[in-house]
Amino acid sequence: MKKINILIVLILASFTMFSQWEIRNFTNEFNEKTEHTYKYLLCDGTFSNSATLKSNLSVVFFDLNKEVSIKLYEYNKYLATFKKCSYVYVKVKNPKGVIETFKFKENNKQLFIKNKNKLIFLDFIKDVGVYKFYIKDNNYGVSTYNFNVEIL
Repeated sequence: MKKINILIVLILASFTMFSQWEIRNFTNEFNEKTEHTYKYLLCDGTFSNSATLKSNLSVVFFDLNKEVSIKLYEYNKYLATFKKCSYVYVKVKNPKGVIETFKFKENNKQLFIKNKNKLIFLDFIKDVGVYKFYIKDNNYGVSTYNFNVEIL
């Protein structure tokens, strides 16, 4: 009986290990699912700027094979704009307290990290626990974005 319980726990643990990342399919021009997939993660946080303090923020991560992208939705509906900058620095604090800064390219209201840097970023956020993210944009005043991602 103990062996069965241990087996059940191991099976459940394998399902929850990366439960936050959903696997989705790309669609074609007819809105039909294709065999090509990507990973998707949604979390909440807050943002502040000269007009608001700790307002609602929705954050969407996409792992698109060659790159990871982040979209920040102020008030849970408006894409954040990073004017006059090519790169945005994203600080991440891991569950052990180690802080790393990652350089994301900004393009069309999305933040991207590619190739080797993508692998380094994903390796940094792979362990179980809560990761704290901080993004500061100094254009047109100061905007800050804070959110947590829990990896189970």
